[in-house]
Amino acid sequence: MSKVAILNIEATEEKLIMRSTFSQPYDEEFARRCICLLFPELGYKLKINCEDPPDLIDEASSVGIEVVQAVDNKDAELSNAFAIYKGKKISCVPEKLLRRISSKSRRLICDDRGIIIGASFSTKHNIYRLIEEMINKKQKRLNCAGYRKFERNGLFIYNSSGFCFEKGIRDLISGLCSRESMGMMFDFIIIYCGHEVWFIDVNLCDVKKRLLSDEEIDALMKDTLFELKRSKEYYLKREFLMER
Repeated sequence: MSKVAILNIEATEEKLIMRSTFSQPYDEEFARRCICLLFPELGYKLKINCEDPPDLIDEASSVGIEVVQAVDNKDAELSNAFAIYKGKKISCVPEKLLRRISSKSRRLICDDRGIIIGASFSTKHNIYRLIEEMINKKQKRLNCAGYRKFERNGLFIYNSSGFCFEKGIRDLISGLCSRESMGMMFDFIIIYCGHEVWFIDVNLCDVKKRLLSDEEIDALMKDTLFELKRSKEYYLKREFLMER
């Protein structure tokens, strides 16, 4: 394999990983790891479903979980940038991208050395409204003929732009449980809000919360990106060899 070919593969890998971050399949792999880490009592052995929907499945347990974001587009792009450039100098971020994701209420946060250590997201969006919109959207999809049904059907909602109060979560789920003529409903909903992850049993109207430390979140992000890079690397090198 020539040096030029290797460089082309590396460049393509980077584009694929950046495009995947905080979108499919990043969200799916992150959700899979998050569920296994925080809810081991469920006993789910989830894998990404290539013929989705739903995105994650456990055939043996007859469980299917759809994964979706509940963030506005600019917050999602900021999350993307933070995942890629965290721990690096702000000067590493392309100027065009930095201008696009920065505003008075939305920016990357650096320490006194210029190292990216966090992200500040917009607070103008109502987090509960965004979550409810995603639930309604995916509820409709669940009732479509092309959606594969399992004994237990779940929804994982990824939101990194804010946190939820328990009262807000309970009000949200009470509204869902009181609705009529919605057709088939999700059996459970998991809402990821950074350090807090909420598990909602829709049938029992029960809510429980699990906490993630900074170290656990970092590990989840790094492991997810590593897994994506590893699988992309294998795929790209295989494709290159097949084309020779």
